[in-house]
Amino acid sequence: MPKGANECRDLYSDRTVRWIARLYTPIFAASVLLPAGLGYWVGGSFHSAVTAVLWGGAVRLVLVHHIVWSINSICHQFGKQPYNTADQSRNVWWLSLVSFGEAWHNNHHAAAGSARFGIEWWQIDLGYLFIRCLEIAGLANRVRVTPAQALLSRRALAH
Repeated sequence: MPKGANECRDLYSDRTVRWIARLYTPIFAASVLLPAGLGYWVGGSFHSAVTAVLWGGAVRLVLVHHIVWSINSICHQFGKQPYNTADQSRNVWWLSLVSFGEAWHNNHHAAAGSARFGIEWWQIDLGYLFIRCLEIAGLANRVRVTPAQALLSRRALAH
């Protein structure tokens, strides 16, 4: 197993995750080619296809990657630290809106095994909402959520 695999042994043992990892390149290609085909189908021209590749492929990928990368850049420099962790992770509320809850980064470091990063009722966590919908539909199982009460001792140390 690769370095760091002990922290996510369940992912490495999941057949679906391994299948997606093996098919990364075709999935990536499809995520760019499908917008091109849709652009051509809707617009009926090569120009429409290229425009769709630009906006539905390149711009989308750049935007998503920058949001993901900004989590570790911004959320280790700015924001609030409601929980005592061994690092400099912080929560950045405005970034959590575009990162589907990933910017509740200090919460994540305090409860690393939890699927829910938005611990407080007001912390919007669209990523967990999506996971919860998958769980209800039977498409996700063994979803772990750390109860807020389990983090009280860490919160008390932080203040």
